[in-house]
Amino acid sequence: MIKVKTKIIAVILLTVVVIALWGVFAARPLLERMVEDSKKLTWQRSILALTERQLMDVYLFQKKYVQLKGTLDKVDSSFINFKAPIDFIEFLEREAKKSNLEIIIMPSGTGEQDPFRIIDFEIVLAGSFPQCLRFTESLEMSPFLFELSDLRIEKISQRSNWLRRFEKLSIGEVVFNIKLTVFSNHGEKRD
Repeated sequence: MIKVKTKIIAVILLTVVVIALWGVFAARPLLERMVEDSKKLTWQRSILALTERQLMDVYLFQKKYVQLKGTLDKVDSSFINFKAPIDFIEFLEREAKKSNLEIIIMPSGTGEQDPFRIIDFEIVLAGSFPQCLRFTESLEMSPFLFELSDLRIEKISQRSNWLRRFEKLSIGEVVFNIKLTVFSNHGEKRD
């Protein structure tokens, strides 16, 4: 009887040892791998959720862009072309002609200001004060993006040098000397 009992205990111990060894060498790596796979799956789900959110943001941006395209085109047209600021110069000449003013337009420099390029202009207007004032008001209402950096007004007297420069100018009229910084779009148009 002791032999049978010893055999049973030996079989039970051997079974426990085999199960323990199997647990250490086989089940533990499987469990660790399951934990790693679970972490990877969680990470991939978060990446998928982020991608879906970004995709939704792109969709909303495209929808909003279509709605704002007209406004963006207006903003884009307020910048002059850096390589050829012809539209701006023609605008100045047209407004001076409307106001019966003589005008001299001189580009006085260019420069970089992140993220824009700028062109500096010096504009000399000669004529009556109300007409010069009307010109500055139309310039202010223009679609162009600019900064007025200096405005000097001089009343014409008999000894004024401006009388030689402007033939139609008479004594008592004024000369406006305007310095503008105009912002450009680098000569590129958006699609």
